[in-house]
Amino acid sequence: MFGTGEATFERRVAALAARTMIDLPWIAPLRREGLPAVGDPVTFASHQLGAWMRHACRVVEVVEEDTAQGRARGFAYGTTAWHAVAGEERFTVRWDHESDEVTYEIRRFSRPKRPLVRLFAPVARALQVRFMRDSLQAMRRAVT
Repeated sequence: MFGTGEATFERRVAALAARTMIDLPWIAPLRREGLPAVGDPVTFASHQLGAWMRHACRVVEVVEEDTAQGRARGFAYGTTAWHAVAGEERFTVRWDHESDEVTYEIRRFSRPKRPLVRLFAPVARALQVRFMRDSLQAMRRAVT
């Protein structure tokens, strides 16, 4: 949980739009403001295993839900042909009207595309877990 109420939800959505969730010392993102649109490129570099690696993705979904139960904003990006894995990652901020709770979630799925990544699949998974943990902390720091 990331707090309660509409003001918290709006601050969290602003942090998402500023790409705060990838504002990490070991990631060099391409900066953009505002929630992206489907088709927008998402490029960044990450420092992993002693080297900088470039990642090219594309926004495949934009989340804009307004229901009686709550509101949600976010986006998902999918990897492109040049990426080492095939998959998607979705970042969403939700505000549940009944509980008044605001949450941030990351959902992902992936599979190795390159032989070297297949060989080191446990390391790749560990790096993904690291990203999810660090992303959650970055979003917490952004609005506290």
